[in-house]
Amino acid sequence: MTDILFLDLGTNCGWARATETDKQPRAHGVIKLAPSRFASAGTRFTKFRDFLTITARSGPGSPVKRIVFEEVRRHRGTDAAHIYGGLLAILQTFCLDHGFEYEGLPVGTIKKHVAGKGNAGKPEMIAAVQKSGFPLVRDDNEADAIGIGLTWLAQHAGARKCDQLFRAEEVGVIGQGDRELRRVADAATQDALDSLLD
Repeated sequence: MTDILFLDLGTNCGWARATETDKQPRAHGVIKLAPSRFASAGTRFTKFRDFLTITARSGPGSPVKRIVFEEVRRHRGTDAAHIYGGLLAILQTFCLDHGFEYEGLPVGTIKKHVAGKGNAGKPEMIAAVQKSGFPLVRDDNEADAIGIGLTWLAQHAGARKCDQLFRAEEVGVIGQGDRELRRVADAATQDALDSLLD
């Protein structure tokens, strides 16, 4: 089984972790990447690389083999855009160097899935994540990382059900004429497609 790391990239980097079969993340937090007063501005990038290295090897469950991040297309300021771009470059090269899969989820997709609307603000996202079973979350970066996890896991749940049913049919556990199981597989496929198109 593979662990997945969900990241909200930024100076205060929210993270969450789950396996492919979890319904929601089981570990989460925030890592502060801001350099100290006398450190180089590039320190945040080495801290992030070190965080990825340590997190990929340790933690609850299996080693991380996939990283999913919030794909931001527009930033409010130049500094935020530069920091995001630097962190994304480190994430991508880290994944390529270690053979990890990585993918981005659009901001609006995450917000729509978690808070019900694609332009939800930080307080709305925190409240929605708290209602989703994480009542102690107070940080918007941590809430975003959990939201990324909830969205990705929900999008892939239907595909996992289909895979399980088709594998069972291939090995002869399910008879060819079982209409009910085929109906469930078709519904799961449609749910997965609908969630991707939302």
